[in-house]
Amino acid sequence: MTIRLFAALPIPLELGAELVGLQRGIPNAKWRPVDAFHVTLRFVGEVNQAVATELDEALALIESEPFDVSLVGAGVFGGDLPHAVWLGVERSEPLELLAARCERVCRRIGLSPDTRKWTPHVTMAYLNTSADPGRIAQWVANNATYRSGSWLADRFHLYSSWLGKGPSRYEAEAEYPLAPAL
Repeated sequence: MTIRLFAALPIPLELGAELVGLQRGIPNAKWRPVDAFHVTLRFVGEVNQAVATELDEALALIESEPFDVSLVGAGVFGGDLPHAVWLGVERSEPLELLAARCERVCRRIGLSPDTRKWTPHVTMAYLNTSADPGRIAQWVANNATYRSGSWLADRFHLYSSWLGKGPSRYEAEAEYPLAPAL
């Protein structure tokens, strides 16, 4: 049996409630539910239980201090064939370091490197081919200057992803606290 995994920062529920207010203006968009909001640090994909256990143990050894995070701006994945709209995450050295540490852990346990360029973001909606490109562009323009309040990232999770009818469902399989260096 395999499990689909990714490491990510959770989004505070209060911020999630604010984000839901931005989910309008693109007919036929598959808007993400509040409990699906997260900032992916490293997508892992399908692994067997032994690898999942090894990954969990290795992620638990990551050391990082808590840091502030905020969302800023908006964008689209897919270029001429857009498949998702998102809000960006303001880049910071602690965020970049945590993502790099997650990548190193994955490589150390034998997972293939992630070849996609890492773009920290929160997916707001998935799009299908019937989504109007003009409405998509308008949504991105309307949210280009969006800036959330900051929150303290004091933990990250290893999530499982379950695909099926309706929106994919995510479950936190493990939590890794971030703590100041002693």
